[in-house]
Amino acid sequence: MTDQEKTVKGALQESPYRDVRSVVVTVIGGRIYLSGEVRSYYYKQLAQEVVRNAPIDGCSVVNEVSVSYKDEEKL
Repeated sequence: MTDQEKTVKGALQESPYRDVRSVVVTVIGGRIYLSGEVRSYYYKQLAQEVVRNAPIDGCSVVNEVSVSYKDEEKL
C-alpha cells in the first residue's frame, strides 16, 4: 500500500458514515480510484469530497462507486 493510499483510506475511515468508510481506494499513476457500493448518491459524493480534501497533491479522483438502493427497498 502506498503512502497516498494510506492517507486517503485514513481520511475515509475518519468519516462518521459507515458507507463512506467502506469505499475501496486504489492509487494508480496519479489517479485515486474509488470503488465499492453505497446506499445513496449523497454518500458517493461525500466519499469523493473527503478524498479531495485529503492532503494529496497532484492526484485526480475517479469515482467509480456504485449506488444501490437495496436497503431502502425494504422500507
